[in-house]
Amino acid sequence: MRKYVVAVAATAGILATVGGLRAAGSAIPTEDTFRDVYMTDTVGNFVAWTDRIRSDSDAPGVIRSYRGGTECVRSDVSGSSLFVRTATNGCSPNTRALTVDFSDPVSLSAGVDCAGGSYLVPDAYGDPGALNICGSNLVPDARFIASSLFARASANGTPLTLVLNLAPDFQHNQFLLEFEQNLPITVLSPTRRSLTGSTLSIANLYRISGSNKKTLFGQYRMPFQVTVQQ
Repeated sequence: MRKYVVAVAATAGILATVGGLRAAGSAIPTEDTFRDVYMTDTVGNFVAWTDRIRSDSDAPGVIRSYRGGTECVRSDVSGSSLFVRTATNGCSPNTRALTVDFSDPVSLSAGVDCAGGSYLVPDAYGDPGALNICGSNLVPDARFIASSLFARASANGTPLTLVLNLAPDFQHNQFLLEFEQNLPITVLSPTRRSLTGSTLSIANLYRISGSNKKTLFGQYRMPFQVTVQQ
């Protein structure tokens, strides 16, 4: 795959979506629990994670949910849209994160080599740290946006986008992970739904530059599951 740069019309759409969610006055707090599936050996010892979007517990079998309004996490449903962010402007300390794992690329842009399991990319705005686009990352400022999770036509699934920042940053979108296809929704109750990405769920990873461009780094398999309770 060749490396290329394209205009960020999609990013503008994400910003508009986020702005709309913030403006809505009927947002309902949620609790979101990620599946965090992993492989074990024959005696039950941890071997490797298989889910690529996980919670920040980083401990097999330990459930650590995200609750809106606690631990500086914002998580709510406005209309049909779920918006989760692991950092909140004006709240301190921001201690939560989301694990996003790029260990299973489908294709990579020219110059990106994952043979060593690590390829570090800084953001375009000077925040400390780097994103490992070939491995696992604990992202301190992650946004998880499922725009149709609670839509009545749940059979259509929902688009899913993640905005990833290396540090709490309320001015920029540093990296963007966009799923190519709508993801399936399971209705568990009127106020509880799950969203699932399988090993066939492919997402594109971009870095956003200061000139409002986005650069594609690769396409990745991103299995995960999150259950959302209003």
